[in-house]
Amino acid sequence: MSTWCTMGRTGFPLTETAVQHHDLLSLLESAGPLTSRSLEDDLGYSLATVNRHLLTLREDGLVEKTESAYALTQLGTAVVEAIETTARELSVLEVLADSQFLSNVTEAPQPFDVSWLADATVIQPTAEDPYGLYDRYIDAFEGATRLRALRNEGVTPPGVVDAMRPKLLDTAFDAEGIWSREMAVQFMNAHPVVNEIRRKNPELGVYISTEPLPIDFSLFDTCLVILSYDPQTGHPAVYIETENENARQWAATVFSHYRDRSKPITEVFDDLEY
Repeated sequence: MSTWCTMGRTGFPLTETAVQHHDLLSLLESAGPLTSRSLEDDLGYSLATVNRHLLTLREDGLVEKTESAYALTQLGTAVVEAIETTARELSVLEVLADSQFLSNVTEAPQPFDVSWLADATVIQPTAEDPYGLYDRYIDAFEGATRLRALRNEGVTPPGVVDAMRPKLLDTAFDAEGIWSREMAVQFMNAHPVVNEIRRKNPELGVYISTEPLPIDFSLFDTCLVILSYDPQTGHPAVYIETENENARQWAATVFSHYRDRSKPITEVFDDLEY
């Protein structure tokens, strides 16, 4: 217990040092070993400042001097990697902070580790490009041969449905979707062509969950796409795309959970027939 606490306390000063000197450490990681003169030129610091920083980093075991230059130690390399991974995670969390994702994902039947999104592509709509995330989704859809989707909320523009129509009609495309009852009614009313697609392609699996769906995602064979919607407008507020294997396995497990608790759409809505 005391050993763990001691390690926890010493980690903070080391982290602070690494963050303060990240520019120098990052340069050594990508281009080292480098002389102090090279660091002076590349960083734009005075030689005295560079040498002072190098002394601090050597004292903390992050940098070592070779015959004529400076390089990261094994510890330094590991620390830089950890700091940059954490920074990526924080940048994703910063974007997600204003969305419903972080609260919704806690209601999923399997725990989700946000660190899986460290290398994710995160897109938000802007005034200049309000439909960019839809374009990105279509690109992911077109590049896939398999889809497992949960739909619980949100507005989908007609152009997106039209773009997906040819592939959804292809019986070779392995696709299943689980909807909340409310979302299915809303979507079918807004896009009657979807029911036409369902009738023309009986291989398309459309199911209604008997349990609430807390999250909306599309699991392709190439990546996982998670959408978080603006509760006021119903339009996507955040688009998250990741190839992380843990995140994809999480989505597969969550989908299986709801698939076992779903019914074919024709068993739920008597007026829908093939």
